Amino acid sequence: MAKRMFAALDLPARITATLAALDPHVPGLRWLPPSMQHLTLAFLAAVPEENESRLIEALATIDMPPFPIALQGLGIIRLSDLIVGP
Repeated sequence: MAKRMFAALDLPARITATLAALDPHVPGLRWLPPSMQHLTLAFLAAVPEENESRLIEALATIDMPPFPIALQGLGIIRLSDLIVGP
């Protein structure tokens, strides 16, 4: 069975803390905790089960130094997903 997967980068703690502080505490709105916040690089809609472990292993080999990024602006993907963009 194919899985929905994505490639993402963890965000620095100071950024996730800032995003967490923006929680408007609106009933029915689920604000992600800092541990679940990330920068999505690619959404992979249907990864066959037999390719899942190879994909995870290949992505784990990527080694990059930190780089600056400025987050600005808000957007919505579907009614359930609020995004902050670079």
